[in-house]
Amino acid sequence: MNENVLKICNIMLSKYLKTELFRNVRFIIVQHILDDTYEFIQSLTSVGSEIFCLIAKPYSINRKIYNTIINEGIRIQKLNELVNSNKKMLISTLDEAIQMSKTDNKKIIILDLGGEFAFHLNSIRSNELIGIIEDTAYGYKKYQVKLINSIPIFSVAKSFLKEIEAKFVGNAVVDSLENVLKSTGKTLCGRNALVIGYGMIGKNVAHSLKKRECNVSVLDIKSIKQLQAHFDGFITGTRKKILEHTDIIIGATGTQSISLSDILNCKGYIYLASASSKNIEIDLEKIKFNAYTERKISKNINLYILNKKRVYIINNGNPVNFLIDSVPNEIIDLVFSEILCACNILLDKKINDNSKISCVEDKYLEIISQMYLEQIKGV
Repeated sequence: MNENVLKICNIMLSKYLKTELFRNVRFIIVQHILDDTYEFIQSLTSVGSEIFCLIAKPYSINRKIYNTIINEGIRIQKLNELVNSNKKMLISTLDEAIQMSKTDNKKIIILDLGGEFAFHLNSIRSNELIGIIEDTAYGYKKYQVKLINSIPIFSVAKSFLKEIEAKFVGNAVVDSLENVLKSTGKTLCGRNALVIGYGMIGKNVAHSLKKRECNVSVLDIKSIKQLQAHFDGFITGTRKKILEHTDIIIGATGTQSISLSDILNCKGYIYLASASSKNIEIDLEKIKFNAYTERKISKNINLYILNKKRVYIINNGNPVNFLIDSVPNEIIDLVFSEILCACNILLDKKINDNSKISCVEDKYLEIISQMYLEQIKGV
């Protein structure tokens, strides 16, 4: 663990946010179990907040950090890869927190990652749960569909600070792909790569692939995104024609973007990878069902043969950027600082409209940005 990795978070808590409000908060946090998450928890507990439960993403657990958190008495629940099987655990955890808050009057805030609670809130009617803060574009979409008017929802997914983070995620996706291919004696350079989804992450994946001398195509369901990709210098066209010449597909939509029919339209082999926030981009279930041969060819590549095509799945369909340290802690510090600002707004009861997803005001983002600039200048 790095010492004092979240400097801006700690400054925000000590100088700019109403720390006394955080002392009466019970947090349920969905996160990756990494050193920056541990430091974030430390920042919250240092001002008197309670971490009721840390809900761990199954594909991004640092075992040393996991053990440290457990040894400090913080409860961890692991999400299951099967989405439906998580409902009971999530609702039970929240219900338990609500029952405790009815006794001690602590306010509950959920810090979500990937919209894990979005489809499970219809049955929850509680004054103790004062809000949810979502971190990802995938989760943002889920909360848009299931917006609960009585529960304030914040998102940092559309923030310009997340755009900064997306640059590092995009580079990490491509770095991981390069490393995985090198492990089997192959290279990314010169391959025909297709990026599906030209949002924050997809755009940065495409640009990073281009820097590695790949021939990069882009598909997006929105014509305006396709047009942007075209003028950014990427190949666009019909899905069928692009797939005929593709060597590797990277899904970056936050939904299922790579289907069995896509694979059948490809040439003799294809590599598939996810740049999403969870295992959702690849229809792995149908690939496994239709494959007549499956074998592991390296630590992070599984081979499936179906219809005489060789399909290489990287990292079992999980986000490939988590195969390496994808985002520097000082960049995560920016996003966590924005999340703290959202918490402050919830606790200060300054949300006027629960019928839409709220965002952190620019005045807070200005403070965070100024502190970062002063930090890199050594002020």
